[in-house]
This record gives sequence, C-alpha cells and structure tokens, in this order.
Amino acid sequence: MAGLVADDVEFYKILRDEPKDALPGWQVLVVGLLIPLAGLHVTYLSVLSLMMGCKHRFLFISTLAESVLESAVSAFVQTYAVVFSPRLSLGDKFDLYTSIALSFVSIGYAFSALDKYDGGELLVKVPGLCRGANAKWWGVFAFRIAEVTSRATSLALFQCVCRPWGIVTVMSADTVLVVTLAAISQMTRGRKYSRGGGRLLRHNLVYALPSSICLMTPMLEKDSPMTLPPELYYSIRVVELGAMIALMGYRLEWNLDSAREVFKDDALIVYAFVLSTIMMILLCFFLRQFVAVRTLLEAPVEMWHLRPFNVTQQVLRNRILGLDAGFKSRAWASEQRRIMAKIQRAPHRASYLQQAMLLSDLPEMSAAEWDARFLSAKVSYCLERNGRDWERK
Repeated sequence: MAGLVADDVEFYKILRDEPKDALPGWQVLVVGLLIPLAGLHVTYLSVLSLMMGCKHRFLFISTLAESVLESAVSAFVQTYAVVFSPRLSLGDKFDLYTSIALSFVSIGYAFSALDKYDGGELLVKVPGLCRGANAKWWGVFAFRIAEVTSRATSLALFQCVCRPWGIVTVMSADTVLVVTLAAISQMTRGRKYSRGGGRLLRHNLVYALPSSICLMTPMLEKDSPMTLPPELYYSIRVVELGAMIALMGYRLEWNLDSAREVFKDDALIVYAFVLSTIMMILLCFFLRQFVAVRTLLEAPVEMWHLRPFNVTQQVLRNRILGLDAGFKSRAWASEQRRIMAKIQRAPHRASYLQQAMLLSDLPEMSAAEWDARFLSAKVSYCLERNGRDWERK
C-alpha cells in the first residue's frame, strides 16, 4: 500500500512538471487503471519500455518505490524475526539470511540509482554523476548496502534489549527529527536562493520520509538538493547509534555475560552490524571528501535545453553563482571568454580538468569562485549555441 501511495505522489509530480505532450494521455490512463490490480502497472510499463527501446519514466518510479518501501519492510521484519527466533534450524536460518541479504541489496541499488544519470535526472532533474556502473557508482552502491544493513541490524538488536517499544520509539523520534530538520533546511535554502522557501519545501519534503531508512539525496552531489546535507544526517546517525548502544549497555548493566546470553544465537547479526557501520562511516567520508562534485557543473550541455529549470535546479545554480556578483570588469569578461573557449572545444570535459588547463591564463581563485565562473561560462556558451541553432533553422 505504501508503495502505491509513493507511486501516485511521484506520478503526479511528473505529470505536473513535464510538458503536456511528453506523456501520451492513453499511457497515463492505462497506468491509472492498472495501479490497484496487484502491481500489473509494472508489467505494463515494462512491456511499454521494451517497445519504446528505453525505460519509461513511470517504470523507474514504480521500481524505486517497490524496492525502497516494500523491500525495506520485508528486510526489517525478517531481521527482527531472526533475532527473536532462537530455535531456527540451520536450513531456515540460511533461507532467512539469504532473503535478508537480497533485500538489503535491492534497497541499496534503489538508493544508489540517485547517483546514476537517469535516476538523478528523473527525481531531482539533475543527472547523476555516473552514466553507468563505473567505480564511483559501485562505491555508492556498497555504501548504500552498508547503510541499510547498519540501520536494520541496529534496530533489531536494540529491540531485543529494549522491549516492547524500543524500535517504535527510535523510528518515531528519528522520523520526526529528520522531517523537521529537512523542512528547516529546505525553507532556509529556498528563502536565500529562490523565490521563497515554500516552493522548495513542497517540492522536496516528501523525500524526508524514506530518509528514516537511508538518506534520500545523491551522495556524489556536493550540495544537498533534496533533504539534509549528508554531513549533518550521518552525524546524527552516528550519535543515534552511540545513544542506542549506551542504552543497551545500561539495560544489560555493562555485563558481557548478560550480553552473550541475550545475543547467544545472533552472532552473525552482531557482526553484520559492526562491519556495516564501520564500512558506512569510512565510505561516507571517502565519497563526500574525495569523489563528490557539483554535478550541475559536470552535467552535459544537452541537459540545459531539455526543459525549464525546476526550483531545485534554481537553488543549486544560485548557490554556485553566489560569489559571481561584482566580478564584471573587462578583465572578468576576458577571462570568461577564455573559459568559454575551452568549453566550446570540449563541452563534456570535467570542470577541474578545464581549470587545470587554464591555470596559467587565469588569476588565482578559490574553488567556490571557480565554480561560479565556470557555471556562468557554461550557461553563456549554451545560450550562444542555442541562438546559432535557431538561426540555422
């Protein structure tokens, strides 16, 4: 049921934002009729995608909602069942652990799609950094699996000690905190970099709800377009895990024998929690510090004329251009022309590579100033190219 509600919300947003002729009315009608019929809309969209030769926009949303919501419920319930079923046979344990692992992989894959070109373009209208299954995407994929594994196992172990309301209390408090902070963050950013915080809040607040499981934002985007800055979110997550461990230790009177007795049949779950949490922290630091970029700078120039910028793109753009005001001298214009010339010769070259080639031709500038200058030059280049294309027509 939750998956169908999520489908409906995202379908509405696509229909609201897309041009009227982008999706034929008969496709929308058939999907609407099939949604209540036990998931037949996914089968229909899969067949339609095969006929079109590309993935239908509704199909991505449907599979994402199913993976995130339905797989999450399944994985969390099964992990809970393993912890609270001490007399399972070896065969039953193997089946349960296999099912849980596949659910974790499914959820991790769904969240890592935000950093793929098509997934990011569909959800936040900014293409993800990864065009395929390259090393960067595999890093995000591994991180997402570790994140959801840490989340599910920590909650199950906490509930084992803090019965009967431990997991309900943690999830409720966490959801309220994440939604509140996401609302404040989106309102603040919208007021500063757009025409009011309400528009950005309405556009992105829905993504705060799945963030009680995993953070719903592209990990390879330096900015935080959808919910909370990853640095803040994962700091909260680490503090929360520390508090849960401290409370469990208090309940067990910091007695290792008591802990062994409680978790005597759950060694694999404990090991999974420890290893996945360590991997999550290390990969998060690595991805955010050494891999993440401003994807709006690296997006292909074709993206700029696909459709008008939505409010999320406007905020990302305005945050980058924030240092641009005031640099309008003749020297500034000359430097911009040099940057534009480099972009014209290699439109798809990464911004840091363009900067390296221009080091001797430009004055020293900060990373934020370079981002603003490069984005300004890229926009100007796209406008000039569009003008030339119209003249030819």
